[in-house]
Amino acid sequence: MGDAKLTAEMYRMKNFLQSLSDDAICNMPEDNDTKRNSLIGLYAYLVHVTHYRQPWLVGSLSLRMVELTMKTSLNAMSPLALAHFGGVLVSAGCITEGCRFVLWASKPLQMLVEGHLLGYKVGQQSGDVHYSISNAHAILHTDYVAGQSFDVVQKNILDFMSKLEIHGLKLFNKYPILLLSQIMVLKEGLHMAGVAHVERFPTEDGILTEGTGPFFLVLGKVFHLSRAFLFRKMDEASRNIDISEAFAESYHQLNPHFLFGFLFEGLLSFLLARQSSDRIESANWIERVGAGKDAMLE
Repeated sequence: MGDAKLTAEMYRMKNFLQSLSDDAICNMPEDNDTKRNSLIGLYAYLVHVTHYRQPWLVGSLSLRMVELTMKTSLNAMSPLALAHFGGVLVSAGCITEGCRFVLWASKPLQMLVEGHLLGYKVGQQSGDVHYSISNAHAILHTDYVAGQSFDVVQKNILDFMSKLEIHGLKLFNKYPILLLSQIMVLKEGLHMAGVAHVERFPTEDGILTEGTGPFFLVLGKVFHLSRAFLFRKMDEASRNIDISEAFAESYHQLNPHFLFGFLFEGLLSFLLARQSSDRIESANWIERVGAGKDAMLE
């Protein structure tokens, strides 16, 4: 998290939550204070935005959300506050404590889609377009990393981008564009990377060169690294094999995409070590294999 005082406060909150059972948390009284609920809702929106642009702020924002909940009582945003804080704990190495609140880290990924579908429907019924779109966005992510058919994910991405255009929500278009490009490359070949797959939306290169946030830059490296391994493009591998460093510099929370990045970083490093005729270079690649493994296990 990068700040000693903030880290200390995070661990104090972690220890406090450990002292409470699930029943104790769930049986807290309901908070009907409109002003306080609006404040936590604002924090939730800020967490979503900073997740892509300034991920180093997610720790302090999620901690503040949990502090407000624990000092008062439960409200509609409390589960989201705990989930965000759980993600911070997982990224900080507190796996057991964080998994208590983060489903993707403790449950099969396929099980998460049903919950996001429910969230999508609730958002539609309540007129909360942001909440509805956020859950639809999460469904795309979950389907891809859980191994859903490329054809199904491609269709869902196109439907999602159509909804974005209808509602004018360009904030959400970068991830689906990168994911769609990745799927088309894996289905049809590397030449699909530079293609605009949807009219009036930018290409993959357009997303990655427009000064986008750290999440998308690291995600772009993950996708390029997986292609380098699968299509045996070693030049591409050498340009994108710094996933561990890029992830650390971004201060981003761990997620399944980045775990894929660590996996392919290790696989490519092992492949390059076997191909190298220089003993020192080969040893360096083997050392990176270990670094990628450690990053996945931390």
